[in-house]
Amino acid sequence: MGRTQTARKTEQDGSEPEILLSFMDRHEWAVVVALVGGGQEINVGEAGLAEWGRSLRERFGHWRVVASPKALNGDASLAGQCLFQDGNTAALTVEQEPRFIWK
Repeated sequence: MGRTQTARKTEQDGSEPEILLSFMDRHEWAVVVALVGGGQEINVGEAGLAEWGRSLRERFGHWRVVASPKALNGDASLAGQCLFQDGNTAALTVEQEPRFIWK
């Protein structure tokens, strides 16, 4: 969910990805498996795949990101969305993992 929708529904300040990542960031180490499909952002207040990328880039640059090539480069199955819309990954370590593609 986007920041506005999350605040309205949960009284928390931050988007759904930002809140989840902040919880997990409190631990010594954590793995987050996020299954985010294309078209999610058409729902009311949903920010979609790009919100995960924004949250990672702006607040969690110390995380290592492993994602499918489709999530990183965009694809018709993701409604043209990708994790980093502008290609800017900032200081993040980002790896493509072709085995993450659903066949």
